[in-house]
Amino acid sequence: MAVKIKLNLDDIGNINFFENVTKLKVKDCFFDDIQNKLVFVVMPQEIKKLLNNKFGVEKIKFIEEKIKKKLRIIEFNENPIVFVKNAVLPLKVDDVVFQNETNTIIIKSQDRSVKSMIIGKNASSLNNLKNLVARYFSNIADIRVE
Repeated sequence: MAVKIKLNLDDIGNINFFENVTKLKVKDCFFDDIQNKLVFVVMPQEIKKLLNNKFGVEKIKFIEEKIKKKLRIIEFNENPIVFVKNAVLPLKVDDVVFQNETNTIIIKSQDRSVKSMIIGKNASSLNNLKNLVARYFSNIADIRVE
């Protein structure tokens, strides 16, 4: 389900700068107060271009220095399950499933440290993930970690 995203002038400027330096197509940009990072959500298949470029890491460091903020890059996907998997990277989860009856995404992991990192202190990281997913998928009612 499409959700309308509103960008301010700073976000638009950051997107333009990021796209000019990396040549990646950006879907969205916002500041994450919990992680204290500027988040760029890039279009599908765009991260491969950055990772396959031998100067990709240098470009990201250059952007971080210029805008004086740490970056986080997430690859968008229209499938909410794939998007959640992308959003929790580099953490490795066992599975991500969608429960139709409750419109809930369930992230499964046997690794307690992975679970705790996804949930975060006082569930801050999980709430952050919920807000991120709600930004693009209005039909997702909840996200749980099991």
